[in-house]
Amino acid sequence: MSSPAMPKSPLRDALALEGIAKSFGATHAIERVSLAVRKGEALALMGANGAGKSTLAKIASGALQPDAGQILLDGRAVRFLSPRSARENGVVTVHQATDQLGVVGISVGENLVLDGICGGTFPMIAGPALVKRRARDIAAQIGLEIPLDQDFGALTPAQRQLVAIARAVAAQASVLILDEPTACLGGAEAERLLRANRP
Repeated sequence: MSSPAMPKSPLRDALALEGIAKSFGATHAIERVSLAVRKGEALALMGANGAGKSTLAKIASGALQPDAGQILLDGRAVRFLSPRSARENGVVTVHQATDQLGVVGISVGENLVLDGICGGTFPMIAGPALVKRRARDIAAQIGLEIPLDQDFGALTPAQRQLVAIARAVAAQASVLILDEPTACLGGAEAERLLRANRP
């Protein structure tokens, strides 16, 4: 994947990738890619399988390091050394791999509040009623209709994807990256997701 350099915008971009390149051995996954996303903008990145879309998303989220280029967040150069550092800077990503979207062995409700527990915005020791109340609020943001007491490990790939997206939306990130969010969803689930938080 490659693209020409983008002209500078008079408005500050929420996220800008400039001249990003990444190779795996002799394979050039992406080469000199630049794109910018403004605040409040929804941007779709399209291309054939293997074009480098997921690689670019992983670089923007700190899961991969670029070989060249820079990332600008709200006009300042940043370097995300991990997905956690990206999240701490307001960039939240939901990747395609459904086996990495939650914690097996705990409930859907507990998975929904997990980011709050890890980030210190939700009590680490909380009763079931408090967990369920907060989880219900998070699920409602995207119309998630999965029993909150169900084990995450028992969910289908589509359900896991929806739980992860609900968590990401609840994070109130400045930049939300969804890597093929509807790929494993049925028509009704995809439509419900696309309507989420629509004005």
